Amino acid sequence: PVTVSCASLVLPSNPGIITATDNCAGTATVTFVSDVISNQTCANKYTITRTYLATDICGNTATCTQIITVNDATAPTITCPAPVTVSCASLVPPPNPGSIVAADNCSGTATVTFVSDVISNQTCVNKYTITRTYLATDICGNTATCTQIITVNDTSVPTISCPAPVTVSCAESVPPPSPGSVVASDNCGGSLTVVFVGDVISNQTCANKYTITRTYRATDVCGNSATCTQIITVNDITPPSITCPASVTVSCASEVPAPNINLVLASDNCSGAVTKTFVSDVISAQTCVNRYTITRTYRATDVCGNSATCTQIIIVNDQTKPTITCPADVQFSCAGQVPPVNLNLVGASDNCNGTITKSLVSEVVSNLKCDNNYILTRTYRATDACGNFAECSQKITVFDNVPPTFTSTPASITLECTDVVPAPPIVTATDNCTGIVKIVFKEVSTKSNYLNDCRAYSYKITRTWVATDVCGNSTSIVQTIMVQDTKAPEFAFTPPQ
Repeated sequence: PVTVSCASLVLPSNPGIITATDNCAGTATVTFVSDVISNQTCANKYTITRTYLATDICGNTATCTQIITVNDATAPTITCPAPVTVSCASLVPPPNPGSIVAADNCSGTATVTFVSDVISNQTCVNKYTITRTYLATDICGNTATCTQIITVNDTSVPTISCPAPVTVSCAESVPPPSPGSVVASDNCGGSLTVVFVGDVISNQTCANKYTITRTYRATDVCGNSATCTQIITVNDITPPSITCPASVTVSCASEVPAPNINLVLASDNCSGAVTKTFVSDVISAQTCVNRYTITRTYRATDVCGNSATCTQIIIVNDQTKPTITCPADVQFSCAGQVPPVNLNLVGASDNCNGTITKSLVSEVVSNLKCDNNYILTRTYRATDACGNFAECSQKITVFDNVPPTFTSTPASITLECTDVVPAPPIVTATDNCTGIVKIVFKEVSTKSNYLNDCRAYSYKITRTWVATDVCGNSTSIVQTIMVQDTKAPEFAFTPPQ
């Protein structure tokens, strides 16, 4: 017979371990017949009756049985979490069977359940002991328990933060005690009691110079307490407040205002008169007579000798351009008529009544089409003593649209066909502007149109002279010569009458 704890430990049938003999010579064959299970109460509690059969060579048989008992009486193993100490009841972890380590000697799941929490040794809401029990049960009902000790022990004092240190200038400015201004909290989140303990005065040298050490206390529900102190310093070293007149910018030195303490505003943090005085004017960054900075200083002094100064910045900054007036725009026909530069014709004045320098900046020729057809732009500049300048421009237009003039015009004539056509005369022309006048001559005759016609002795010659100046202005004259046959024929021989 065999007894095992778990079904998994039952060995399979093995005819090879069976010994069988026969009365006659020969081998007896052993075979496995069956396993019969009985008295089963769970997966690991039952009886197996195992039967083997021995057969000799003549077919004679015999049987035997083996009893195998499966009996799981072993409890599971169970391990609780390690002991835990927490400060507050709110930090006690909830029961968690999933955190329990449990195992069984046989295959199968051990079921873990929470049994109970037992509280002991409680002295306040956050000081006590919990004995927490878990139960592990295997599939055959074998059980085991474990316990976890959870200690709740609030020994932490509250945190407390007093108001920040305060410095005041006057005794009347010392704030009253205010427990409500104290910031306190407890690790366990319960209610806290904050009280004012007292003020201790030290280092006093006068009514408005001393130190107050102010103490507050915070106590939690388990009696843990903490204190903090606020330092209040009374020390009148504050100078009066002083406000100078607003900064001023003027254009000229002559516009700088005189010092005036009536424009200065002053007051003191404590009671008492404040005396105002003018200190100085300091000139800096001067680059010209009307461009510099004045730093004007005033002082206010209280009855305790504390003083403060302020400065008014007065900027003298001449950024205003002079006014400038150019000569009027003019137009000429010829370049030779353009007048030379004359600065006396330029008008200028300055806001600060200083010296003004007038100059010619440039002469720019544009739209040049010929020697007597262009625009001349003269730019003038007026500069004051601080380098501010203004410019203006005068436009001089040179526009020659006058054509040349012929000095003489050949008269048109009429000739008989027997007359000799005179050679073209030499004609001359003059222009309103200097420059070469080009004369082009052209002659057109209608004679060639009638070579085989009697009209070849009656035709017209047109002579044209065109005079053009350097700008392309032109004029022309025309001479017409009419050649005609107006005489009757003459007989060379007259018959006698």
